[in-house]
Amino acid sequence: MTNTELLNRADVLRHGRTPFVLATVVHVERPTSARPGDSALVLPDGTVEGFVGGTCAETTVQLQGLRVLETGESLLLRITPAANTGGEGARDPVEGLVTVANPCLSGGTLDIFLEANLPRRWPTSTVTPPSPAPCSTSVVCSASTPGRPRPGSRCRPIWTSSSSPPTAATRRRY
Repeated sequence: MTNTELLNRADVLRHGRTPFVLATVVHVERPTSARPGDSALVLPDGTVEGFVGGTCAETTVQLQGLRVLETGESLLLRITPAANTGGEGARDPVEGLVTVANPCLSGGTLDIFLEANLPRRWPTSTVTPPSPAPCSTSVVCSASTPGRPRPGSRCRPIWTSSSSPPTAATRRRY
């Protein structure tokens, strides 16, 4: 899968509001099969699309990618053969860096940025006036786009109560 195909796939996932992680190789220490710029997508079902290294690197990226989907926090993943990493997925003193021991024989080190791509949540709260108003108003505009009247369009208030428009004595500003 080329980078262009991968980014097109990411756009399709974004438009479909499907969460995913974009994994991008940012640094390598040879010998490795990956090169800086190689990328892959990690989907919520654990599927990895693209290339970020051999089987050992891919399974580590899959596991850490699923963790990123759970937390929503992007991170830099270092996969290294060094045995002194402090265990699987140990957090380094550097904030946002996770170092994992590579069990494969290749002997190379990979730094892979895992970027969380989660769908934006729409606000669920509603705004209500601090006290009941004698009547509620809304504005209707002709020849305008939703929420934004065009210059020169005619806008008029619509009162939802059966009474007449509020007077200066009953009108409140919020």
